[in-house]
Amino acid sequence: MEINQDGEIYAPIKIINKNKIRIDGYAVLDRNLNLLKKYSLEQIFIDNYFGNDLNRKTHLNDVQPIKKEAGSYITLLSLRDHSRIIAFDQSKNKILWIIDNAF
Repeated sequence: MEINQDGEIYAPIKIINKNKIRIDGYAVLDRNLNLLKKYSLEQIFIDNYFGNDLNRKTHLNDVQPIKKEAGSYITLLSLRDHSRIIAFDQSKNKILWIIDNAF
């Protein structure tokens, strides 16, 4: 779990998709532990045209929010089975960059 500069909590979670399969994702909670938003790795991949990567097991190791000068957040996602780090812009639902074989 990580806490951003605004006090919001970022935590890896498991989400049940429409096919009843458990997939990794993360949740953003406010200071009172109310759910603000859930993000599914599956949906992030599909929305950003990385759907073929879903054929491989995907485990989310860590979620690290980084505040941009404009005030929104980029989230770094560390994926174990892909040996990958992803920079994800939550406000635009867009993968900004990927580092493969990072580990």
